[in-house]
Amino acid sequence: MTRAEAAARRQPPCLVLTLPSHLLQEVLGFLGAVDVASAASTCSAFRQASRSEHLWRGLLAAKLSTQAEIILPRTLPDER
Repeated sequence: MTRAEAAARRQPPCLVLTLPSHLLQEVLGFLGAVDVASAASTCSAFRQASRSEHLWRGLLAAKLSTQAEIILPRTLPDER
C-alpha cells in the first residue's frame, strides 16, 4: 500500500470535526445551553465553536422569548 492509499483510508476520529466552524456553530444552536456547555468540554473544536457570541445570543433569545428584542442588541460590536 502506498502512502497516498494509506492517507486516503485514514479518517478523522469523528467526521463532524471536519465541518467548518460556522456549520458546527449551527449544529450546536440546536442544543440547549447546558448541552452546548457539555459539548464544549469534550474537544477543542467544540470548545472553539461554542465560544460564538452569535450562538449564545440565540440561546439567550430563545430563553427570553418576546423580551429578547428589548434586552438584546440586534448586532454585537464585532459582528458584521
